Amino acid sequence: MKIIAFITEHPTVSHILEHIHMPPQRPEPLAHSPPLQDELLYA
Repeated sequence: MKIIAFITEHPTVSHILEHIHMPPQRPEPLAHSPPLQDELLYA
């Protein structure tokens, strides 16, 4: 597969997404757990 063009105009992108039954807006990011700590220090 090879990229031959980029579509950057918002109305065009929205029209294409609606045609393939996908939401025209970006979905909200999913929540994730906090980063792991290498070691825990207890005083």
